[in-house]
Amino acid sequence: MSGQHDATGRSRRTFLTYLVAAPTLALVTRAGADALAPQAAHAVVPSLPAIADVIDLGDLFILAGAPTSALLALAVEADGTVRFRLPREEVGQGLTTAVAMLVAEELDAPLADVRVELDDARPELLFNQLTGSSNSIRSLYGPVRQCAATARARLVAAAARRWSLAPASLTTADGTVRAPDGRTARYGELAAAAAAPGLVVLGATPKTAAEHALVGRPTSRIDARAMVTGAQRYTLDLDVPGAKPCVVRRPPTFGGTVRSVANLADVRAMPGVLHVVTVPTGVAVVAETFGQAITAKAALRVTWGPGPADQLSDAQIRTRLRAATPPLLVPPLLTPYVDAEFDFAFVSHAPMETNCAVADVTDDRAEIWSGLKSPIVARQTIAADLGLPLDKVTVHVVQAGGSFGRRLFFDAALEAARISRACRRPVRLMWTRVDDTRHGRMRPATHHRIRATHLLGEVLSFEHRVAAAETDFRHGLGEIITATAAHLRSASATPPSPRRCS
Repeated sequence: MSGQHDATGRSRRTFLTYLVAAPTLALVTRAGADALAPQAAHAVVPSLPAIADVIDLGDLFILAGAPTSALLALAVEADGTVRFRLPREEVGQGLTTAVAMLVAEELDAPLADVRVELDDARPELLFNQLTGSSNSIRSLYGPVRQCAATARARLVAAAARRWSLAPASLTTADGTVRAPDGRTARYGELAAAAAAPGLVVLGATPKTAAEHALVGRPTSRIDARAMVTGAQRYTLDLDVPGAKPCVVRRPPTFGGTVRSVANLADVRAMPGVLHVVTVPTGVAVVAETFGQAITAKAALRVTWGPGPADQLSDAQIRTRLRAATPPLLVPPLLTPYVDAEFDFAFVSHAPMETNCAVADVTDDRAEIWSGLKSPIVARQTIAADLGLPLDKVTVHVVQAGGSFGRRLFFDAALEAARISRACRRPVRLMWTRVDDTRHGRMRPATHHRIRATHLLGEVLSFEHRVAAAETDFRHGLGEIITATAAHLRSASATPPSPRRCS
């Protein structure tokens, strides 16, 4: 394995390429993030810029991932197949198609030859394996193009060495390198030579937008046929040997606890039931089929402990939020003004595919499969909860059927791991739609207070104050930024409190 630095001196597009001498061309590139270019906001009366005018959440995600942006892996195999390992989650937003288009564009390869595979949790990526804030293409557009352009440059250099020609005299198209005299070589037959550590490559520059032949053109999703025909494999479609169906009887209120189960022996004796175990989130039933598991779950007679918000009504939450909303500071002076207040209710982030995970946990290792937007933190949390070394826990990211931010949280993966350990067997955990609605993650309830002053058809000032129910940021970017602050006080034992923001 050898490294080669780009000698052109580009500060924003420098990269380091690692090559493996094998029948494939494999690359990992590291590229710097683009400089931020926030758009200026204009107003009739100039004001100091707000935080979002200087740097938005997407910018923060990019900056957080900059130290490893982007350790991307691409391989050209002997049959010409191009495999790209994507350190993001596909939840239906079309990310795998977009990335495949970028790779095919820069490689001058057929889109049908590109395979985009979701990467397992890779701790070395730090914040660079976090899918959220609609920033994946913003983050990956440059690095993916650079990675593929580097692969193309090495394939061209390999062909040039074979034919004793100058690389600049060669062209590429349709997965083939072509010489001026008509000679051609498919990428697959050049892959081994392109991976040679001693191959000299003078540099690789991605195409300009004007040179794009695929990017920017209407293109069918690469997974569309699989989705509409039922061939697309989601978490519960995976064939994990010995993994049995599992559901959980959950408390009737959020955050409730299990005190006792009155008919444990009777439920364990029901048809198809293999295990009934108590975990922190409820009582899990593992059976031969999901139907048997759901029937047994319904038969459980559980005495529940209260949750932290059992005594709060919707009206009480709204009252607390109104009281917590900061007052408006800008006086209307002598100008016309509009004041308004709004209540936004809790909204469940319930995608089409309910929460689910497959787990296989033994005494000395754990393997998890789930649709995860923050797999690195999921792996760390599961390892700590199971008391296993991090290198003994493998987390596979599976394409998911929707998210709306829900899959930033990995509660199903953690829950499945706990159940598998308790049962000492692989399990296939499925949340029901009721589980997803009652115990899922939600957009918090908020109260908004707004004032706008205006004159002669122009807005002079705009003020927006918000109070929100406390939310959980213990994932991804928020893990570092907010988790510590959230645990400085003992509020975890009290009902969620409103947060002020403006």
